[in-house]
Amino acid sequence: MRRYGQKTARRAAAWLRSRFRPTALILGYHRIAATAVDPYSLCVSPDHFAQQLDVLCRVANVIDLETLRHGLLNGSLPERAVAITFDDGYQDNLVTALPLLAARQLPATVFVVSGTLGQEFWWDMLARLIFETAVLPDTLTLQSGEQTIQWTVPDPADSTLQKDGHSPRHHLFHQLYSQMIKLKVEERPSFLAQIQTWASANHPLVAAHTLAMTPSELQTLAVNKLITIGAHTISHPPLGQLPTATQREEIIGSKTSLESLIKQPIPFFSYPHGDSALAVQQLVQAAGFRLACTSGNDVVFPSSNLYCLPRFWPADMDGDRFARWLRPWLKN
Repeated sequence: MRRYGQKTARRAAAWLRSRFRPTALILGYHRIAATAVDPYSLCVSPDHFAQQLDVLCRVANVIDLETLRHGLLNGSLPERAVAITFDDGYQDNLVTALPLLAARQLPATVFVVSGTLGQEFWWDMLARLIFETAVLPDTLTLQSGEQTIQWTVPDPADSTLQKDGHSPRHHLFHQLYSQMIKLKVEERPSFLAQIQTWASANHPLVAAHTLAMTPSELQTLAVNKLITIGAHTISHPPLGQLPTATQREEIIGSKTSLESLIKQPIPFFSYPHGDSALAVQQLVQAAGFRLACTSGNDVVFPSSNLYCLPRFWPADMDGDRFARWLRPWLKN
């Protein structure tokens, strides 16, 4: 159960650690793109990302994850150390983010979902069907195994925000997402196909940059000396919900397939959905990864667990706001 003030207390404790102990920050991004609809808040616009990088160049010491790891183990963290990471492996990481990083010679790690290369992620397809279909039918019935699920969609064409700041479509979308994330990987295509049929969606081809990188694009990204490729499982499941054997397959399989593709070691791992239970951490360590990142907001310090390193997730904000947001976490 959530306790009021708990998040504030955690952030205050993190801030105190950043004052009195050697610390570093790991920043997490997903997409560098300007989009009209971003229900997951995954996107930072290219202009804002460039401004955020300029701030980092002025006030921080941007390092790669291997330098961070070495500093944590040896007590030699650089002052005001910051590492940059990306999750999932979208095409805009190559097309948009890399040129901005390269212009400033800043390193980054890109954690890739190995089983979705060149494809649209299921969560993006779901958002596209719900938010880009002009008029949705007012009743939705879905079959999931032996279970029949039915929703009545209130005023599906209504985009008016309600008291909680969301439209009826947002509520439908979040209900469907909550259902889909529980499904097995092999069950999701049928579920999405039913939604597509219900919406009578006849959309144009998905814009290239909303897809995951193709194998050849990932190879192009991997040869850049500023970039380290990490693993983010095969299919992006919440690992803690899976049997141990399937967890192991997702973790080791992603590492093996990516290493085969880019002909480089894959040293780092990122937990999908931040699902980093102790048993999962042990599987990641046993698979030969050197560190792993999760999604909880906190600073990193020498006693941090290398297989559960927290990250901060910058919002889509300009350089001035980013500088103000960043300042409390960097020692003066």
